[in-house]
Amino acid sequence: MWRNRCIITILILFLFLPCVKAQSEKAVFPLKEILAQISIQHDVKFNFIEDEIVVFTIAPPPQDWTLPDKINYIKDKTKLKITIIDQKYYTLYNDHKVDKPLCGYLIDQETNSPIENASVQILNTNTITSTNERGYFELPIVSPNNIAFRHQSYVSKDIEVKDLYVGRCPIFNLIPFSQELTEVVTNRFLTAGISKKKDGSIEIKPKKFGLLPGLIEPDVLQTLQQIPGISSTDETISNLNVRGGTHDQNLFLWNGIRMFQTGHFFGLISAFNPSLAHTISVTKNGSSAFFGESVSSLVSISTHSKSIEETKSSISSNLISSEFYSKIKVSKKSSIEVSGRRSLTDFFSSPTYRNYTDRVFQNTIITDLTNTITEPVKSKENFYFYDLTLQFQQKVGKKHEFWIDGIAVRNNLKIDQTRNTIQKNSSLSQENIGGSIRWKTTWNDNNSTQVDISSSYYNLDATNEAIQNNQIFVQSNTVLDLGVQLKTPINCQKKSR
Repeated sequence: MWRNRCIITILILFLFLPCVKAQSEKAVFPLKEILAQISIQHDVKFNFIEDEIVVFTIAPPPQDWTLPDKINYIKDKTKLKITIIDQKYYTLYNDHKVDKPLCGYLIDQETNSPIENASVQILNTNTITSTNERGYFELPIVSPNNIAFRHQSYVSKDIEVKDLYVGRCPIFNLIPFSQELTEVVTNRFLTAGISKKKDGSIEIKPKKFGLLPGLIEPDVLQTLQQIPGISSTDETISNLNVRGGTHDQNLFLWNGIRMFQTGHFFGLISAFNPSLAHTISVTKNGSSAFFGESVSSLVSISTHSKSIEETKSSISSNLISSEFYSKIKVSKKSSIEVSGRRSLTDFFSSPTYRNYTDRVFQNTIITDLTNTITEPVKSKENFYFYDLTLQFQQKVGKKHEFWIDGIAVRNNLKIDQTRNTIQKNSSLSQENIGGSIRWKTTWNDNNSTQVDISSSYYNLDATNEAIQNNQIFVQSNTVLDLGVQLKTPINCQKKSR
């Protein structure tokens, strides 16, 4: 029985001890109230400057103490000087030999969490401190100036010194700072002619920054490889890998026409005529659902101009091909644009063409038959390519525009191989033909409607007769893509508050 009573007593002590301790810790009062009680009890008067004593909070002395004991107690707790003027009048003051710091807490107004590393400064002085992980700060009583709270994530706040002269360390709430940043559009991304748009896409205008090192003309697909994240694993310009994807995971559009063939000469030359004023829009991720079918990226190539330009033409040639370009202004509101390019490789074999041939056919059965055939083999290649584009632009009134576009791309290769009296003929034909009709109406600055009707036809025919045996390999592939799209973008401008 006695043992059980001891256990119960111990449990009761453990339960009530924190409460007793909390009550004892909270049993403190402002010094001004304690002086008022002593004045009434002992019939005395205390003279003081309120700003010097209001910051002190202490536990009241026992009421049965004498007046001198209580005065000595206050001196010991506050370090204030108390001078006896006569038997009923006392003066309290702080001689600043021992300064009691001003203190406070900075709290987030929305989350009630402490604000760490906020600067707390006495204005017009060099006295500055910062809050700790609990949002707590201390300042010495050295100046009547106001106090400033500063933090990069919160709205700045100034208070008067008297706001700190309270019984306990006060709590100050700061409002989180939010600012809508001005939209920044990078007009020059890497170099002139490459800019980053608001929707995250990258716009390229090869004509604006001219030729890249080592090139003789502004090749469209060679330019794309200057963008971070776009590369070619086999070092060809028409086999692009975007963010690790394969080439067929990219969606290529030329004036809204889907392109299945993007290169000549097995990827060494772009299929798009460099004489045209191309504008290339590249979206590496987050492409619009309006396009679709672009797992890796979207490459939209456009030759449309906003205005009807003046008539101009050009003819050029190099050791691989010849090309022409002509834009005819039919009227103030219409124009026709025609371009074409044809290789010279089937007429004469230039050093450039031979280097390209060695690059394409190296380590293949066309040029490397020594491992399987000991007898000499004569090989003759006949290769040519061409591309044609046609564009008609018509403005109807002030709001309507009409385009008709067409493109044709073709590669043709024939290889004749002879060994003694045996002759084998192989061929490869690859073509891509497409057309589109576009009608666009701009209703106002924030609303427009665009209708696209497009078609794209791709055909591949290949025959390979092996010289080392009697096998014939035939490959054929045909793709027909038809599409009708209606696009109505609406620009909802955000009203400023």
